[in-house]
Amino acid sequence: MKIEPMQHILTTAGAMGTGAMPDDKGMADIFANAKKRIEEALAREHVVLDEAVAKNDNYFLRLLEFAESNEHCTFHCPGRTHCDSAIKGYTARMDAHGYISYCKCKAGDTYWDIFSTSQTKASHIPALYRQMTLANYKETEDNKKALRYAKELLAQGTAGKGLFLTGTTGTGKTHLAVATLQAWIENGHSGAFCTVPLLVDQLRECMDGNDGKSVYMDRLARVDLLVLDDFGAEYSTDWVRSQMWLIINARYAEHKPFIITSNLRLEDIEAGGGVQGQRICSRIAGHCHVLELGGADRRVTPLF
Repeated sequence: MKIEPMQHILTTAGAMGTGAMPDDKGMADIFANAKKRIEEALAREHVVLDEAVAKNDNYFLRLLEFAESNEHCTFHCPGRTHCDSAIKGYTARMDAHGYISYCKCKAGDTYWDIFSTSQTKASHIPALYRQMTLANYKETEDNKKALRYAKELLAQGTAGKGLFLTGTTGTGKTHLAVATLQAWIENGHSGAFCTVPLLVDQLRECMDGNDGKSVYMDRLARVDLLVLDDFGAEYSTDWVRSQMWLIINARYAEHKPFIITSNLRLEDIEAGGGVQGQRICSRIAGHCHVLELGGADRRVTPLF
């Protein structure tokens, strides 16, 4: 049953069942407390929201859902066997664009296996993104070239050239990447979706287990199509750049296509990455169509 926004906030704050609606000051205190919990959860996970998302009240309940899950898993985790999370064994993650997804928590495996027997599960596409298809991707003057190249990739299969999609927030980069990946899987190929900040966290967790990391990196290299979403958001250290180089260069060597989305242009990534950044951008430019998407922010629409 759908819970209305006000009822959800009051229930979370413990204000339901008291027999009286809080007065204006009480409501202000409840919202201030919810905002504080969201800010603390984002800080714990080192997430910095895009300015447009931070100022858009339509994201409030989604952020509160993330904060509740984060608090529960951080401070009240009963362990994997007795997990009482909303999705057992999983914890909520939030990206800079205001999208929530659920992934295996640290109490689970040291790394997740993106290649299960189920192709949909193997792609590791977050539930919220699975509604993103080519059928509901709106073609415009700003994206028609990118859409054409995406369809060419689908027609050519593993022999096709990948895509590097850049543009400001909300221009449909992730939608096109996910839609292409889902159509790719429907065509009988294997595919995987990774949000780069979460991928970096996963690789860090694998550092103590070299065998696990080796298997994980090998699978990222060999899957037929790899989507790296939000590339550049975690790009400030030599270690991160070296991991991105290993993945991209391995796929280049295997002649496997990839789709990368980024708010940064290729020249910005190159300028901020030193020699490693130059090598990464050289591989991307040689293996992908580099396309800039424009237009208004598609996500500034009511969510509730």
